[in-house]
Amino acid sequence: MNKFRKIFVAVVIMNLIHLLPLGAQITGQEVHIDKVYEINCNGNVIYIAQSNDMYALMDTEWQTKTEFVYNKIDMLDDRIICADEGKLITLFNCFGVQINQQKFKEVSMYMGDEMAGKYFVVNTINKKGLINDKGEILIPLEFDSIDFVSMHKFFYAQKDGNKYYFDFEGNELSFKQSDEKS
Repeated sequence: MNKFRKIFVAVVIMNLIHLLPLGAQITGQEVHIDKVYEINCNGNVIYIAQSNDMYALMDTEWQTKTEFVYNKIDMLDDRIICADEGKLITLFNCFGVQINQQKFKEVSMYMGDEMAGKYFVVNTINKKGLINDKGEILIPLEFDSIDFVSMHKFFYAQKDGNKYYFDFEGNELSFKQSDEKS
């Protein structure tokens, strides 16, 4: 089985934008923005804004897409933005829209084209599953472990000592054992 690399900070070039003091309107309050970083997310420009050591996402119209509640915001890959609130991670698409209503303890992915757009997640009760870049759950967050078997192109999961196999779309596979007679 391939080992997957936990990724939260991807190698992404972010441009620091030097601006005169900038303000943003958030629910009727004006917020002073200290720094703004421009990122290219799957061909779309979105900004990470910093205010008092907290971060938020802003669109190209300089409208905040999130509140300034995140300790860190980074790209996971060229499709997903991870926002870390300390102990929980929220996932956003390239337009600053949250892709899944759940928050996760961990988000990781395999490196490689065959797994593009698929992410391993761990929920708040330490159950594992798989989601895609739209936030759709492909493999339910109910397993004790989950891994990718690249040689055979399927996922292997365990729950309560039982083994489960899934294809790339999250369909459960069943393997039959053949009886060999001599």
